[in-house]
Amino acid sequence: MDFETLMSTNYDELIHNQDCRVLLTNYLDTIDSVEDRDIFYVKALTKVGTHLAVEDPDYFTTPQLEKLIQFNYQGSEISRKKVEKEIIKEKGNPVRYTVMEGHFLGHAGSINCILFERTKNISYALNSYDLYLDSAKICLEVDENYSIKSCSYMTSLSWKAYKTSKDPKWLERIIETSTTYIDISDKLDESHAHALNLRARAEFEAYKIFDEVGFLQDSIESYNEALEICNEQNPDLFFSLNMFLGKSLMELSFLDKEDPTPVIKQHEAYIRAHNSQLFEDHKKSSDAILLAGKASLILFYKTKERENLERSLDEILRAKELLDINDQSNITICYGIAADISKILFFETDNLTYAKKARRFYDKYFEFYDQNPNLISKKHFDKANKEYITLKLKLRKKKDRKGGRRPPNKKRRRY
Repeated sequence: MDFETLMSTNYDELIHNQDCRVLLTNYLDTIDSVEDRDIFYVKALTKVGTHLAVEDPDYFTTPQLEKLIQFNYQGSEISRKKVEKEIIKEKGNPVRYTVMEGHFLGHAGSINCILFERTKNISYALNSYDLYLDSAKICLEVDENYSIKSCSYMTSLSWKAYKTSKDPKWLERIIETSTTYIDISDKLDESHAHALNLRARAEFEAYKIFDEVGFLQDSIESYNEALEICNEQNPDLFFSLNMFLGKSLMELSFLDKEDPTPVIKQHEAYIRAHNSQLFEDHKKSSDAILLAGKASLILFYKTKERENLERSLDEILRAKELLDINDQSNITICYGIAADISKILFFETDNLTYAKKARRFYDKYFEFYDQNPNLISKKHFDKANKEYITLKLKLRKKKDRKGGRRPPNKKRRRY
């Protein structure tokens, strides 16, 4: 099958055909320009080539990808000239060539994005962003779906560029492009939720950098908007949204030491995340319920309501039960937190049942530490040891009051 037939076959939908890839890379290695080729030939070549490169970027060398960018540039220039000629005609139809120009620029943006991910050279990211932006502007009136798609690509690219460069300007771009995408896309679907998710994450990062609470509040609002669209039919996205929402609410709770509302909402978010993964991924579900337990503990300190403390203990133990038996590090952490909470409950209630639980959990914690000291940091170990000593002193005083002092030669465990 010749190259043109293969391009035609793969134009609307990629059919995994190794011959097409081989002929395309040979073409890129041997042909220097497509300026003199028919525009429809160039469109087929660049569309199929870009889709193949996005599907399997490692198959293509950097010079081959650079050549594909060049061909897309040349295609956009041919399209622009066609548009100008059609406008001059009395009954010309420039729209289809305008659409092609936007598509060529979008494809060039995608190849630049591949090269950025490969090289981490920020100039490729800047080129990609500008090309997607031009594509979105050109297609806005003539091919709205492609314009929306280009905005979505810009948002994802900007997040990748920010993670690489840590330049706050990329956060501004994420917020701007995701907002544009949301404004022009009237479909409340998963892609909409993804855009809101990226915007929320950018707003949270902007808050951490600029220390402006407005960014944090915007972040929470964006996550809540995304959750109105996304449901548990996509458990991974639903989990991610709730976990990040909980993180933003936690930051908000630090700003007001008295108001329990952000912590209550934080706890609700972590419980939703936990439930979404209960039958999907036990580790994720455990992570979420562990954070819910910590939120309940914070809520106790804010409200002094013992039921929050009891719920915290229950959630921490549920987190431990969901962990794989070999995940000793996180099991040890759960035992340490459960021991501290049980100790607080004993101090609050003077109920020896909680003291027994606390001692059992501390013993488990120290047992795991003895087996592998690298499981937890020395700082955490020292803290647990200090809490354990405090518990023993409290119990000793309680026994002294009842005349139950231990004999002085009784051996005790020391840490």
